[in-house]
Amino acid sequence: MTGLIGASYSLKKISDIIALAAPTDATVLITGESGVGKEVIADEIYRKSDRSDGPSSR
Repeated sequence: MTGLIGASYSLKKISDIIALAAPTDATVLITGESGVGKEVIADEIYRKSDRSDGPSSR
């Protein structure tokens, strides 16, 4: 997995939110239209979390 690639303002804001959410045990609801990359964001949160070394829940 490569993670997020880009330097736009919007992607920076999303990266900031991921950095805040990933180290917590909070449940995260990711919404958006089909094809916007919700699964990519979910994978990035998981990859940056403390749980990334264990089995995935998917």
